[in-house]
Amino acid sequence: MTRANEAVTARVVGELERLRWSRADLARALGHERAWVTRKLNGSRRWSVDDLDTVARALMLSPCELLLETVCGQLEAPALLEAAPALGLGCSA
Repeated sequence: MTRANEAVTARVVGELERLRWSRADLARALGHERAWVTRKLNGSRRWSVDDLDTVARALMLSPCELLLETVCGQLEAPALLEAAPALGLGCSA
């Protein structure tokens, strides 16, 4: 698994814990089988751009929030989210 996929997986797992959701809950929200979620979270399948969009929304995040906080860390993400529209990133704070 690449570092980016590991970071996304860690973020998704953290959000599942925050929401007190199981893998089955996420699978239901996405319209997938639980095995699909398990393959993503154990690294046997990589996250696609489409996956990131649908997973973020299922977790009640924007895709931008999911990616910026994953890539930049929680301390820097709020400032980046505020700057994102000016940078043409299509995110809003």
